[in-house]
Amino acid sequence: MSRGSRGRRYEEPKLNMKKVFAVILAIIVIIMVIFIIKGVLTKNKEQGKIASKDYFAAFKDNKWGVIDETGSVIIDPSYSEMIIVPNSKNDVFLCTYDVDYTTGTYKTKALNSKNEEIFKDYDKIEAIQNKDEKDNLWYEDGVLKVEKNGKYGIIDLSGKELLSCEYDQISALSGIKNALKILKDGKYGIVDDEGKVILKTEYADITNLGKDNKSGYIVKNTEGKYGIVDFSGNIILDMKYDEIAKVYGNDYYVVKKSGKQILVKKDGTEILTTGFDEITEVLKNIDNGIIYKKGNKYGVMKTTGEVTIEASYEYLSEAKSGVFIAKKDGKYGVIDLQKDIKVEQETCAISSDKSKIYVHYVNKENSIKLNMFIDTPNIVLDSLKDRFILMFSLVQIILSCIYFIYTYLENEREELNKTRNLFINAMAHEMKTPNAVILNSTEMLIENVNPEKQHKYLRMIEDESKHMNNLLNQMLIYTRTTKSYQLHKQNYNLSPMIEEVLKHYDLESKIITIDIDPKINISCDQQLMMIVFDNLINNAFKYANKKINIVYRQEKIIISNDGSKIENKDINHIFEPLYKADVSRNDTNSTGMGLAIVRNILDLHNYTCKVVQDEEVHFIIEMNK
Repeated sequence: MSRGSRGRRYEEPKLNMKKVFAVILAIIVIIMVIFIIKGVLTKNKEQGKIASKDYFAAFKDNKWGVIDETGSVIIDPSYSEMIIVPNSKNDVFLCTYDVDYTTGTYKTKALNSKNEEIFKDYDKIEAIQNKDEKDNLWYEDGVLKVEKNGKYGIIDLSGKELLSCEYDQISALSGIKNALKILKDGKYGIVDDEGKVILKTEYADITNLGKDNKSGYIVKNTEGKYGIVDFSGNIILDMKYDEIAKVYGNDYYVVKKSGKQILVKKDGTEILTTGFDEITEVLKNIDNGIIYKKGNKYGVMKTTGEVTIEASYEYLSEAKSGVFIAKKDGKYGVIDLQKDIKVEQETCAISSDKSKIYVHYVNKENSIKLNMFIDTPNIVLDSLKDRFILMFSLVQIILSCIYFIYTYLENEREELNKTRNLFINAMAHEMKTPNAVILNSTEMLIENVNPEKQHKYLRMIEDESKHMNNLLNQMLIYTRTTKSYQLHKQNYNLSPMIEEVLKHYDLESKIITIDIDPKINISCDQQLMMIVFDNLINNAFKYANKKINIVYRQEKIIISNDGSKIENKDINHIFEPLYKADVSRNDTNSTGMGLAIVRNILDLHNYTCKVVQDEEVHFIIEMNK
């Protein structure tokens, strides 16, 4: 039964979309040039300085090791699981090993450059992960989290204990260096990277207030109320609010009280206490007040409670002090606190910087115009000369980018044609053998051989025809599950999906173990994901000696079998279309398309599939990519 869906027809890239790309590319090019110049200057400035040696985790032949900045091997790549270098300039490396994918358990140990185990007094040693605002991963510098008898502490990279193992959990505060969140007896506190207690473990939750730990922390008490404390633990804002919504320069806080947002000063003085649906912005000059939301409309109110702009606008944002970009009745314009209209125009976009407001609009002839307005009672346009230079430069950039994009697309088209030809040749080669068998068998039938041989040749024709039909069906599914396919994702219960696939297999021929919580739901296109499960389970049935395990752990679906291992030379290619592994694992009826279809479908879902081998072969679908 085919579970594939109709995809969109493939279309060659068209040149009429390049202007949009060109403008974006021009901005990227300018930014790159700035960074290149900055990098050159920085490099020249730092010439003559001798940097200390850096270490890096390295992956080779499915094994992990450590190298230095010269490429010299410090630790041979002999570890099956990850090696982490928590500080590139320190002779300390963390190795994860004995991973059990069915239970999610693992062991860790610390190594030095001599491949000697260090810090042996602990059950587990881990680097403390942190992430910046852009979700980039890094590790806390100079400290490690250690576990002993189910409790956690921290040590430095020399092994000195900074915090004893008496805490239920230790983690980083997102984006903040040198501040660690600790949990003990269900309550949170803060310590620094030397183990000094900053906040005692007496809060229901703690989050950072700003981009550094000196700004203080938002804290929640056991009664569910929020307040703010500084980095020394002194109370800045009493814990009596339902929410701390926004922070403005550590001087003003937007908080929620009794279901409404109000404005509070740093000293705790509450202003504009009548409450709003939302305070969207505190103005640059606080005397001018705030932008507030009433229903679906926006207006401006002074801190005295005087309404200076009625809540009648669909959009309102301060461009510069006292001047606002506004939207009303679907049209954008610019107004000030006296509601004097500076610009009234149906616009494509309005933007601003510290001194000017830019209006980008399309006239009746559909040509783009760029006008620049300054905050004066009258509209002041740039000189004709300046506008000409701007437009000329813009046209040059657009034309250059169009040429670049055209060249790029031509190269991409050539590469696509090469790939397409390789695919066609591979498919033709795959079809050649069964076609030859069919032709030969047909010729033998025509020669009117004896009835016994006729039956043999007819069976051969039937088998090869089925094989060719299966191959064609797989090809159709593969081509339809490209990036152009429109997914229909919903939450589906995982267990019934697996059970439905297993109905089509001889369950008595293997020992099958299923460990999936019946409450587990996954977000997917059900039809396509059933194809994935079918291909992976079919693969397990082909190669398993006796046992097949299907497990769900920590957003991972693991389908394992106790069959022969996949050779290293094959493991990086098994998800390629028409690729077949070594003879020992090769199935003569295999199309070489099943795992390629799996990869296509999982790519559409932004999921991944990898192969890990120990005593068994594990196909691991990761859904937390």
